[in-house]
Amino acid sequence: MSCGRLKEDAPVDQKSINIALLANWGSWNRLVHANEYQLELGYYLIEHRNDNYDHNLVEEWQMYLQSANLDDIDDAGKLDVFKHVFLNME
Repeated sequence: MSCGRLKEDAPVDQKSINIALLANWGSWNRLVHANEYQLELGYYLIEHRNDNYDHNLVEEWQMYLQSANLDDIDDAGKLDVFKHVFLNME
């Protein structure tokens, strides 16, 4: 399923699935139940998805977490790492 561009006439359920995929939630249900840190990270993943990365931003982020052995840190920590590494924010 391609989720790079949403069609205006697409059904609402298809749009919600695409939004969830763009932000790395995998499902609309996970998005609806996301905490504030997950939502902010998802926002950045969507907002910066077209920036210059070798892969799409979600893939880059997942690869970074795995290579740095950070898969198990809490959501606040993941957000801080993302801001620092991908957005150059302190």
